[in-house]
Amino acid sequence: MRKEEALDDLKLLRLPTGDLEIDKVEEVSPTVKRVTVVMGESKQKLKYQLKLDPQTKKWVVDDIYLKQKKDGVTATKSVTEQMDLLLSVREFLEAWKDGDRDDVLRTVTPDFAETLKPLPPAYLNRLTQQVVGKQKTGKRLQPRAQLDENTAHIRLPIAVGELWLTAKRADGHWLVDEVEVSSREEKEAVPSTRQLAQVTHAATAFLNAYHAGDKSRLQELSTKKFFSGSLAPSNLSHVTLPSGDVPADSVQIHVAWQGLSTSDPQEAQLRGKHSDFVVEGPHEVLKLSLLREEADDSDHKAKYLIEEVTLYELDSRQEKRLSALFTAHALVQIYAEALASRDVDTLRSNASSDFERRVWRSLHAGTLDKMPLNEIEDAV
Repeated sequence: MRKEEALDDLKLLRLPTGDLEIDKVEEVSPTVKRVTVVMGESKQKLKYQLKLDPQTKKWVVDDIYLKQKKDGVTATKSVTEQMDLLLSVREFLEAWKDGDRDDVLRTVTPDFAETLKPLPPAYLNRLTQQVVGKQKTGKRLQPRAQLDENTAHIRLPIAVGELWLTAKRADGHWLVDEVEVSSREEKEAVPSTRQLAQVTHAATAFLNAYHAGDKSRLQELSTKKFFSGSLAPSNLSHVTLPSGDVPADSVQIHVAWQGLSTSDPQEAQLRGKHSDFVVEGPHEVLKLSLLREEADDSDHKAKYLIEEVTLYELDSRQEKRLSALFTAHALVQIYAEALASRDVDTLRSNASSDFERRVWRSLHAGTLDKMPLNEIEDAV
């Protein structure tokens, strides 16, 4: 009963009411008794745990246990445990809606907190508001919960659909381990808050490393193909990208969701691995495409790696991939050097078939020596 709304939450448990009949009394110890009672017309059995108050010397109720049946499985659940879960859910919602960084991290498991900690403050706030900012439950919650031994699954109705929480019990207290927003509107859905945080951290860290020209860090954050084929051999200053401290409200994050409807299993698998981090600027839109790389063993976690960066110019409506831009820069440099050194073989091998046939096929090195290429030589 640690919050004023506890009595309202207690009503959600729907404890049976009516006249009670004592069925059995079990003495656990001189100060603890367990009393089984039969309640009202339903004849439902409850088990009360009584404790002897050392000061008043009176027996007081310490807990209530009731049997619950779901999917053919019967389990006995403690009212204290269920109340702690409901109050923990309430504390989670309050912290994620109005609390500070410490409040947010305090309501989640240590493992979940480690995923959230690297996020810049503005992005952590954006994430919490995206997940629970539109939550309008009021003081009275309407959750549906399923409890296992140390794991609980809670579903809460919200304006855009349902909020799904997974909680874990540790040291006698429930902490949230994952959050999902289920909605018919794809733009409102959040398939995994953990993955949303991972995508955000990977993208902002990549932009910071690119801005600093830190290729060793970029190698850690990129796929092998993208780094070795595009970033490693390139001069990053040729293409400017924003740093990782772009305003959070200018960003759209699309996290892969394997639950999206599709009849093609291969397409569903691909959807489950690819996510986007989109920065909307006044003149262009930047999209970071991320690939989810699964862990090799249980000691490591899955991670998101940048596999491509795309720039969309709003005025010209041109789409430019970073890998293609760097390839073009490299090819121009190679061609300029070949022209400066009069390397006909290199000029032929890097020309289109039409250009090679019309110009370079009939050209000899001696002819090339007489061509005025001073400007190209100076540029190289």
